[in-house]
Amino acid sequence: MSRLRLMSSAVVVVLIACSIGATTAPRPTAAASPPTPSASGGTLVFGLSLEPPSLDPQVDSGTAALTVKLQLYRGLVAFYNGGKIVPELAESWKQESPTSWVFNLRRGTKFSNGDPVTTDDVVYSFQRILDPKTGARFRTQLSAIDKVEAVGPSTVRFTLKQPVATFLELLALPEQAIVDQKFTQTHDLKTDVMGAGPFKMVEWQKGVSLTVERVPGFYKEGLPKLDRIKFVFLPDDTARVTALRAGDVDLIEFVPWKDMQSLSADPNFWYQGTMGLFMYLQINVAHKPFDDPRVRQALGYAINRQAILDAAFSGRGGLIYGMATPSASWAYIPADAKYFRYDPDKARALLRQAGVPDGLKVNVLSTSTYMMHEQTAVVVQAELKKVGLDVELNLPDWPTRLEQGLKGNYDLAVAGNPGDFNDPDFYYDFYHTGPIRSTASPNFSDGQIDRLLEEARQAPDLSKRKQLYAQFETRALELSPLIFLTWREQGYAGKKSVRGFQNLPAFLVIRSGITLEETTVK
Repeated sequence: MSRLRLMSSAVVVVLIACSIGATTAPRPTAAASPPTPSASGGTLVFGLSLEPPSLDPQVDSGTAALTVKLQLYRGLVAFYNGGKIVPELAESWKQESPTSWVFNLRRGTKFSNGDPVTTDDVVYSFQRILDPKTGARFRTQLSAIDKVEAVGPSTVRFTLKQPVATFLELLALPEQAIVDQKFTQTHDLKTDVMGAGPFKMVEWQKGVSLTVERVPGFYKEGLPKLDRIKFVFLPDDTARVTALRAGDVDLIEFVPWKDMQSLSADPNFWYQGTMGLFMYLQINVAHKPFDDPRVRQALGYAINRQAILDAAFSGRGGLIYGMATPSASWAYIPADAKYFRYDPDKARALLRQAGVPDGLKVNVLSTSTYMMHEQTAVVVQAELKKVGLDVELNLPDWPTRLEQGLKGNYDLAVAGNPGDFNDPDFYYDFYHTGPIRSTASPNFSDGQIDRLLEEARQAPDLSKRKQLYAQFETRALELSPLIFLTWREQGYAGKKSVRGFQNLPAFLVIRSGITLEETTVK
């Protein structure tokens, strides 16, 4: 029996709304869906936007790396087509009480080296997630777990310290992958892989490509359909699209916004996109003068969000003037829609009230790897200059951006993230007190916000939860440790010969790689 302790949280996938503007995200332009799978075998060449900086399944290393990890690892359950939760290493589960969940493992499941997946591996995996040394993506959110125990040869029980309305959704995130205990204790999972996914890694040519090969006897009969997938690293946006058009790759991620329409209209390709992510500013509240909420609010009023949408996303997205709660969410509050209307005069007045001198030097962390991050930062720089701030941009490559972000080495940082599933509980990851992480603002902590988020995730009554989240949003906008900017469309494109790949909806879009197990290529 293993005792596992952490602070409570859960996460959220929000279905995105249909009209443009305010906090409402627009629907993407209608586009052809890939055909239904009709053949098996073959090698798919995938144009990946970045070489994975790490393959540790439980540690955040970006969307591109996650696409690879989804071929190599599996958790107890997963989000799949349409955003539904489906069985993976667990064949069934039951909520015994508000604070007790039991999962029954599939019989005969194995890791790619042939080791059986055991209840001990499940217990160990969650021990590892909760160990601060691991740096697991969802360590803080899993703090509701009191203990995980093997209660039989194929049964695992999770006991929680308090109810969690979205506990099953949290376990469905791929970062809760089950790892091989024996292998993990003697290997570095950043580069060495041993998962229970449909593929195994067979070659990693640094700086060039990474190849995975199907695992015989995968627990889903008839899957994967492909023999292998070769991930080719193409960080340049134009190079990715050129490679697709030339036939050098079969499928690409992060379709550049300027190319979405032309690929949608081309009969040789299909395109799928969704408003699954938002852009925002993280503010280091320990750095003066950003410890003053008036200064943080000034940033919200100073930035012309339409300029960001036009420059970085070719207009494909929506504007966020308040919280990033889409109108399709049951927790959407229309009053937030114009909270941070574009008002440079008000921004300057707030800065004067806070005693901020004209010409104050400010550093903004972004990255040169992804053009939309860099272009967003350039617009932020120009907008803040108009209200008297002297902004210096720091644009390292993506791995360095991740490293500096997790150390809190910035005044402001441009970030792009989704929520994690369809419930406003996703805000826990962005606002609750905890270690520095990729979603939140470093050093921000507020007891009232913590209390509201904790009560809301435990409340069994939806009307009570809505009341609590309304109070939370009011407080979050008052303190403004994060400034939300725009929704952005995110998409994949492939040859018509690529069948079966499905773009998961809304916030789940970055986890669409799970459907490669059903993908084929002629």
